[in-house]
Amino acid sequence: MPEDVKHPPDSPVVEVEGLTVTFGDFVAVDQISFVLQPGEIFGFLGPNGAGKSTTIRVLTGQERPTGGKVQVLGRDLSRAFAHLRASFGYVPDFDNHFEELSAFYNLKFFARLYGVAPSRIPAVLARLELEDAARIAVRNFSKGMRKKLSIAREIL
Repeated sequence: MPEDVKHPPDSPVVEVEGLTVTFGDFVAVDQISFVLQPGEIFGFLGPNGAGKSTTIRVLTGQERPTGGKVQVLGRDLSRAFAHLRASFGYVPDFDNHFEELSAFYNLKFFARLYGVAPSRIPAVLARLELEDAARIAVRNFSKGMRKKLSIAREIL
C-alpha cells in the first residue's frame, strides 16, 4: 500500500452501499451492498446478466455508478481513484502476459509500468512459489502458474 494512503487495520477495505448502474432503462446493478474486511478475498458468482462484470468495472474505475456509494480505504472511489489505484489489485479470468518473456521479465515490465522498484520482484516470486520458474518463458506455464503470475503482478 502506498505510504500516503493511511488506513486503520480494523476498518473495512471496501464498502459498497446501494450501488446502482443503469444503461438507459436497463438496470445492470440494482442497489447492491457489501463490505470487505482486511485480508478477505472476494469473488462474484451469479448467472449471466446479474451485474458481476459491471460491478467489477465500477470497482476498478472503468465504469461510473448511477447511484450508491463506493469507498476504498475509507475514501470515495469516484473522487480519489487515481490516488487509490496503487492500493488494490484485480486479477481477471484471462491473463495478458508476454508469452515469450520469463516470469521475471513480465514482472519487471509491469513494475516499471506501475513505478514499482524491480527489487521487489524476487520476494513476490518467492511468496507465490514461482522462484524456480522465474527464468522460464510464460508460454511453458500451466494455467495455475499463469494465474500465480497474474496475482504476483498485482501484489507488486
